[in-house]
Amino acid sequence: MKYYNIQTVSQMCGLSTHCIRAWEKRYGAIKPNRSDNGRRLYSELELNRLLMLGKLSSLGNSISLIANLPDAELETLLDKMTNGKSFGSVSLPSVTKSLVEPKTYLNNLFMALHAWKLDILTHELNKASMDLTCKDFALDVVAALFRKVGEYVHSGRMNIAQEHTLSAITKFFIGRRIAQHYRSENSQKMKITLATPKGEYHSIGLMLASLLMAEHQLNFVYLGEDLPEESIADAAKATKSDVVLMAFSPAYASRNKNINDVCYNMRKLIPAETEIWVGGSVANLNMNTIRDARVTTFSHLEMLDQKLSELSQKMK
Repeated sequence: MKYYNIQTVSQMCGLSTHCIRAWEKRYGAIKPNRSDNGRRLYSELELNRLLMLGKLSSLGNSISLIANLPDAELETLLDKMTNGKSFGSVSLPSVTKSLVEPKTYLNNLFMALHAWKLDILTHELNKASMDLTCKDFALDVVAALFRKVGEYVHSGRMNIAQEHTLSAITKFFIGRRIAQHYRSENSQKMKITLATPKGEYHSIGLMLASLLMAEHQLNFVYLGEDLPEESIADAAKATKSDVVLMAFSPAYASRNKNINDVCYNMRKLIPAETEIWVGGSVANLNMNTIRDARVTTFSHLEMLDQKLSELSQKMK
């Protein structure tokens, strides 16, 4: 029998990974197997069941009332509610055929932006944001796209207005994934507050960090950009966050010499046990700041992804 991991099931069913876990833990709707390393594995029967539960839920049925119905009853109920157009025994899509490679999305998006085809750009971003995992969308599509566009802008082969347009449109689709994370119950106890300090207006990197946290099922509070340190600290204390993550762009680092001061101020404003993480342009942080303010640095998103993966594994 063929088995699927939770990310693939999420993509095929149109349900978030958090929703799938919640239906399993709270209602016992499904009982997936486990791999040798403890990862959930779903059979085609369980995938079919999730498809039916998702459809019935979208039609207005409370999951608490239908979660434990036998498959046959779910099929009957769905048949009645769709006027005989139930998908009963679902023909499962092929994973290899239904998913587009991130590189394909990357190329399509770049060509659309280069030609100022914003309708195509928006269409491809929408598809990529729904088809791919949070990690693949963040690292292999959005981050890679901004790196390539940045190179073209720097060399004069693209206009900075195109880069700004891409940023404005992309924020919408990342924000939608972040909102989906907020709507889903998360059992992980760790919580991370994300923000950029006053004067830092670049937020794409911070938003991509949020997507990585969603990928690893970690709780987070995304505050956004250009916030006073006192406001970031107040939010972290109010939400009882374990970590404050601040992001600095190269542009901010080149304009400001106070990155070290920001970290020292944050250390004074938050509880001693709350960690400070700094991502992005961290070259201006000196060793004294890293030691005295107890700062963990991440010069690129892949480093952060590795750290989040380790934390997620420890909490399982």
